[in-house]
Amino acid sequence: MNRDRVLETAIRLADEGGIESVSMRKLGRALGVEAMSLYNHVANKDDMLDGIVDLVLSEFELPSAGDDWSVAIRRTAISAHEALLRHPWACTLIMSRFRPARMRYIEWILARRERTQIVHEEETTKDDRENQSLSLCSLAVISLRIPWAACIQEKAYHIDP
Repeated sequence: MNRDRVLETAIRLADEGGIESVSMRKLGRALGVEAMSLYNHVANKDDMLDGIVDLVLSEFELPSAGDDWSVAIRRTAISAHEALLRHPWACTLIMSRFRPARMRYIEWILARRERTQIVHEEETTKDDRENQSLSLCSLAVISLRIPWAACIQEKAYHIDP
């Protein structure tokens, strides 16, 4: 048994019964060990919860900086949305914990916003370009905050995963 196995089993339990169904005792039972032996791999329940948040966040795709900005933002938002659909319990847990992996996701989106020069038709105004850019960035951020909101946004922007 190792930390990865403990965290993967905790995710499986949460996927099956919601995060409230994950206790150290149930996790130990699922692994065939006493709950106390889990503390050789996680410091406490909070450490376990932080670990499963990090694993879910690692499922979010962060495309390379060289990718087209609109494709990259869409791909990132859709991958976050898909990860949160696989783990519906995770959104609230992610938002309640300040984790480096969460900050990497948010910083990546903000950096893309800052580095990107949006090229549109001549009649497009600067305000229009900024509004569209902010809307696409909000799609990625919303997909982290509320999983089903990304579906609504996908339809509004005709995003085909």
